[in-house]
Amino acid sequence: MFHSFFLAIIYFLILFFFGWQLVRYSLKENRIEYLIGLSGIFGVGFYIFLINALCHFISIKIVFYLVLLLFFILGLALLYFNRLKSLEWGINKKWRKILLGAFLLLVVSS
Repeated sequence: MFHSFFLAIIYFLILFFFGWQLVRYSLKENRIEYLIGLSGIFGVGFYIFLINALCHFISIKIVFYLVLLLFFILGLALLYFNRLKSLEWGINKKWRKILLGAFLLLVVSS
């Protein structure tokens, strides 16, 4: 049970890491509150698109790991390109906690 929970955490970390780096690079966004929300949308959205597109040609067992590996490698490459851009908050500290709590509740509930 712990093993599958650990793998699920790694799975979502890779998707959100790739989404975060992709949003920072493609949209030139440096505000953390936007990156939090858009990283999930971009990471999961591109993952579902690639899984559906590649499953017509390759077995799903291989595509699952192939896409995760591809996202991890692309995320590291985008991290290299984004290394000079600094991150910033666009809201005050009280609203950061409210926003982060709301986002975490939304992620856990869905």
